[in-house]
Amino acid sequence: MALDISKGALLVGLAYQVWGIQDSRIVPVTLAPVAGHAFSPFLRGMGGKALATAFSVWIGLSIWSLSLPAATFRVTGCLDVARVDFRLDASDDNKPYILEVNPLPGLNPEYSDLSIEAQAEGWSYDELINRILDESIERQELSISKSEG
Repeated sequence: MALDISKGALLVGLAYQVWGIQDSRIVPVTLAPVAGHAFSPFLRGMGGKALATAFSVWIGLSIWSLSLPAATFRVTGCLDVARVDFRLDASDDNKPYILEVNPLPGLNPEYSDLSIEAQAEGWSYDELINRILDESIERQELSISKSEG
């Protein structure tokens, strides 16, 4: 399902948000991923319902720039936590520009963005740090034994 969403969002988002195709030329761009999924030549024209792909078209037309940091995180191979900084260029129809990917963002509990965002979601600082560690431990397939004493 994630692939179905990403393939439409990427194509439509690039065309609409980055390349500025915002007139009738966008229609075939929006229809292509949905039709390709619903009538796949690889499945002899018997594709799926294309709901996820249709949703991805909406993402590309509306909130694509919000998914840009998530896509950048994955493409650059980041793991566990990172900060993706980008700016929207107001003089260029709010085209997004990636400024930097920081795979080791600050974790100061008082003023670091990630800590503040976690707190806004109701997480304590300890919960944030433990979640990052737990994700890494699981990915590395490590087992942690607690020492007695």
